[in-house]
Amino acid sequence: DEGQQIVYTIVATNNGPDNATGVRFTDLMPTNGVTHVTNSVSQGGFEPTNGLWQVGALANGGSAVLIVTAQVNSATAGMSFTNIVTLSAVDQADTNAANNSASATIAVTAVDVGVTKDVSDSTPDEGQQIVYTIVVTNNGPDSASGVRFTDLLPTNGVTHLTNSVSQGSYEPTNGLWQVGALANGGSAVLIVTAQVNSATAGMSFTNTVTLSAVDQADTNAANNSASATITVTAVDVGVTKSVSDSTPDEGQQIVYT
Repeated sequence: DEGQQIVYTIVATNNGPDNATGVRFTDLMPTNGVTHVTNSVSQGGFEPTNGLWQVGALANGGSAVLIVTAQVNSATAGMSFTNIVTLSAVDQADTNAANNSASATIAVTAVDVGVTKDVSDSTPDEGQQIVYTIVVTNNGPDSASGVRFTDLLPTNGVTHLTNSVSQGSYEPTNGLWQVGALANGGSAVLIVTAQVNSATAGMSFTNTVTLSAVDQADTNAANNSASATITVTAVDVGVTKSVSDSTPDEGQQIVYT
């Protein structure tokens, strides 16, 4: 993942049949993808700025080890980086060029965790129960872990009644939905039932769900939140009344309208 530390292990071996001297390798980090953190060698010295590993002498059958710890750079999600080590010098003639270099490639993980939100009735009455449905999907290309969303109900407009999740857990008091891991293409569903508060007629309330955490780099912020708005119904039922004659005689017919 971006920001993760990785360890490169490089082993140089003299396959003989004679002793080798003046052995040098070059192993320069792909600095556009990783940053050197620390290194250690079983013999010789390593200079990370130019990648030069001064191994020195290797007896027939002898080996030396270079270990380099690096950190994956930010803004590298979905990209691949290859680190190549190459034999740059040896005093004796090397009879096998086929094993004089080696490489290791990393592919930095990337995910696109998106969310949608729907409400069962966008124009409910006061006191009516409504259902919010939130669907989280990992659009890949890699698996996602540590996925968390925040979905806090607008308590001035609705009151939480019940909730259920297809995975993880939801805490209505702070709106935190701990989703956890989502495979590439995987989804999770949160269903929240709420009741519309009294004294809300004619008012609108928006409920927003937002991605609050994921271990991997999310490559598409455009689908990291979703909203559903309700407008509570309001009416103004009025009445008028008139009479055809407000000073009628006894026995006279009058008409109320």
